[in-house]
Amino acid sequence: MISATANFKAALAAYANGYIIVQVVIQGYPRVFTDYPDGISGHYPWIVSTDNLDLTLHDLDGGADQRTGGVTVQDVGGAITGDFPGFVFEGKQIQIQVGFVGLAQIDFATVFTGFIDTVSSVNANSEYYIQFSDAQAMLAAVVFLTGDDGAPTSSQNVKTVSGHPLDMLLNICAQLGVPADTTKIQAYRDGPFAGTIFTFYLTQAPAAADFIKAQLMKPLGGYMWINAAGLLTVNFFYPLAGAVAV
Repeated sequence: MISATANFKAALAAYANGYIIVQVVIQGYPRVFTDYPDGISGHYPWIVSTDNLDLTLHDLDGGADQRTGGVTVQDVGGAITGDFPGFVFEGKQIQIQVGFVGLAQIDFATVFTGFIDTVSSVNANSEYYIQFSDAQAMLAAVVFLTGDDGAPTSSQNVKTVSGHPLDMLLNICAQLGVPADTTKIQAYRDGPFAGTIFTFYLTQAPAAADFIKAQLMKPLGGYMWINAAGLLTVNFFYPLAGAVAV
């Protein structure tokens, strides 16, 4: 689900035709790229194109595809090139936002949050392609590296992991710096799955994404995915009681 303000929802309900504005906000970067000349200070209508950001869920396999994409922007007057000495794009958070003509900036809806992977020159050095991916990229890292005796996890040095599976999920996120939707995950932990305990005896350190999907989400009848705010969150076939903030 994508979070939106009441003003955005009203504008969306009233929308019949016209321009839908796309803008790109990069953490710590003073230029906001847009595809519409709104005249707002700090906004630069230099977007040439934005890749599709489809989300494919694999609900029976415990996860979703990692979303990757990019945006192509004009390097008008070499301004972006001039920014490189003082700003490092790689690793910065990037958000794709949409809105309508006349809608206040605070009411634009964020449809994607991720991190910049690379910035490459394209179209005879007149444009830049900013490539990004969602936070699931961080889950390629290996976890539970140390066995019970302190040596690397192996068949001779087993790692015992025991506890609530959703606490394991949150702990993995904390270890790897993956932003998580703690409110929703804890609501499931303390609601439908209260008192659930999993125990694993690991003979090798697993990749975080594989472990979460196959060993935590799939047995619980759910899947993990990255929402529009860039948070790792979960869905299950079991409903929560009452409304949960998204």
